[in-house]
Amino acid sequence: SVQNSEYAGGLVVPDDITGGDDGLITAYLWDEASKQDYISYYYPLALSDEVQADAPANDGPPQISLYLGSYDFRDGDTVSTSPTLYAKIVDENGINVTGSPGHNMLLVMDNSIQPISVTQYFSHDKDSYSSGTLVYPLKDISEGMHTLQVIAFDSYNLPAVQTTNFVAKASSAISIEDLLIYPNPIKKD
Repeated sequence: SVQNSEYAGGLVVPDDITGGDDGLITAYLWDEASKQDYISYYYPLALSDEVQADAPANDGPPQISLYLGSYDFRDGDTVSTSPTLYAKIVDENGINVTGSPGHNMLLVMDNSIQPISVTQYFSHDKDSYSSGTLVYPLKDISEGMHTLQVIAFDSYNLPAVQTTNFVAKASSAISIEDLLIYPNPIKKD
């Protein structure tokens, strides 16, 4: 919040930064009471590529959860041939979204040697630097069994790879994939 025209904020700077004296911080502020927005900046900002001695330890890579089509998706499910990928990514030290070479968020379909850079499809959760969601529309996937991998890095450039399998099937007007009879066995009255 803004108090006496001052505010405070914080951010985790990824390991990838280039040091120097030409950094810039831009802040966008919205005042709900007056329905006005403001912009503020600080320049030049000196950046060092030295790690702070009191920086928190990196306890592990990001945690990635993959969903196709909806958040009800489970590994091996059947989806349409054009599902939306949802990847929830969490890391207490922040998620690297710099898009720097070698540390992009990547999507790999069927073990392809040509991964797709999907960093720009990631958005942090509101008021969070440590969690967010990657939303990427997949288009015209061939019918059949597929493997999908998402690769993401935390701010210390520690990578995580999450894999899921799915079956792509062209949808028709009505389609029943799994029919579960309940109660089983059925009782006659």
